Amino acid sequence: WASPPLRCGEGRWLDLRIFQYNITFGLYMLEPWERLVFNAAGLLALGLVGFSVSKQAGSIVQYFSGGQVS
Repeated sequence: WASPPLRCGEGRWLDLRIFQYNITFGLYMLEPWERLVFNAAGLLALGLVGFSVSKQAGSIVQYFSGGQVS
């Protein structure tokens, strides 16, 4: 009997995307704790950008819709 693959379907797709991410950014050569720090810094930066955009979303929409900006 052949054993089933460890992952199939969506789990395999996710594993491949994580592998691609690690190879693309060179994270495969880092220790796990270094990878954690890198990912945390990236998520923090993305979160700060998202927060800033959400705080300014009203004035951005108003500016592009041609309204008065206060």
